[in-house]
Amino acid sequence: MGARIVRAAARAQDLVARYGGDELAVLVADTNAIGAQRLAYRIVDAVHAAAVSTTPGEHLTFSVGVASYPEDAFTAGELIAAADQALYLAKREGKDRACTFPQLVTELELANGTLVSMLADAGPQVMVAVAHAVDHRNPLTQGHSSRVASIADAIGRRSGMSSNQLEDLRTAAFLHDVGHMTLASDGEAFEAPGHAEEGEKIVAGAKFPLDVIAAVRHHHDRWDGGGDVNGARADGTTVESFPLLARVLSVAERFEALTAGRGCTRVTPQLALEQVVSLSGSEFDPAAVEALGRAVRDGSFDVALPEVAFPATVRAPVPA
Repeated sequence: MGARIVRAAARAQDLVARYGGDELAVLVADTNAIGAQRLAYRIVDAVHAAAVSTTPGEHLTFSVGVASYPEDAFTAGELIAAADQALYLAKREGKDRACTFPQLVTELELANGTLVSMLADAGPQVMVAVAHAVDHRNPLTQGHSSRVASIADAIGRRSGMSSNQLEDLRTAAFLHDVGHMTLASDGEAFEAPGHAEEGEKIVAGAKFPLDVIAAVRHHHDRWDGGGDVNGARADGTTVESFPLLARVLSVAERFEALTAGRGCTRVTPQLALEQVVSLSGSEFDPAAVEALGRAVRDGSFDVALPEVAFPATVRAPVPA
């Protein structure tokens, strides 16, 4: 019955499909975020008007989460996650309503002292929204976490990671800069000092897996620790003790910054790879660099690079 009501409320060009269990997905084409939000309200109103009885004295209710591309996501997977996280907000707000992904992002931006408790309660259900809230802090960081997550996922897949490791890697990638949310910022810096340590406190307080916590804390560390690549790091540990997920994140972050022109001259993916390769064995784990190289060469990145560099005054180099 619910599916028929949704199909009747949607437009002819909209795709309505069963997504799983009692959930439906609606792919709304040829419109913008406002149009999608209006459709969501229309669906909720249509369910109310139908007054479908479920149990004695109760009627069918409907909650909707709305997300749009490319405003709320850079990949298909992230778009689904954003819509699902908006649905989480709708259910948390009392169900039987429509909420948008930007509403959840705004709530997280204003969380202040309640951020850790919100993450502890919701966990992965809000991690993409947290990433967007972090990246909203200044124009230079727009889309950073989303692109790092996509690049890291490509590296992880070509490194032979298990499904559980890939899940933790994506979580760490979306949350790697969360420490910025509790640090004062001048609105201009790309990376605030101490954000990795602060991020570790936040994700640890929210009870995320230990591998995620370690990746957030160490994602700016060098592979060799500034020491001897033959086994010893400057801090006395071995290169093998450098957390695996952090090794991947450090490579993904540098590649993303180079290809987006964040605080540096923007270069093509091929030139960015060359720069990362030049630091293989010193700053970066050779295995992670090699996996990045395979991903670049097979052209399978599911990531949208910005049309212009950040800041926009820096232009991509003209090929010779």
